[in-house]
Amino acid sequence: MRRLAAALGIGLVAEVLMLTVYFGLATPSTSHWWWIVFALTQEPGRHFVEWWAGVTRPGFEEQTAYIYLVPLIQWLVYAAIVYAALWHRNRMSKSK
Repeated sequence: MRRLAAALGIGLVAEVLMLTVYFGLATPSTSHWWWIVFALTQEPGRHFVEWWAGVTRPGFEEQTAYIYLVPLIQWLVYAAIVYAALWHRNRMSKSK
């Protein structure tokens, strides 16, 4: 249970840092590469939300809500990666 809590916390911090850096440094004159790098950090969540929007045919209100769904999904993706890494590290330390 502590591993899951740690993974969720680390994933949340990672996503908040990504969004802070993105919104803090991005300007209209930012280079094209900056937008590509940021899009890569939002890949799984963005594609899932685009797929979901195509399935449900949302109205305007739902489309606005999807803006918040991408960071939420990315937080869970980052948390899953951290959880897997912590699980693997714990498993390796027990086998020694």
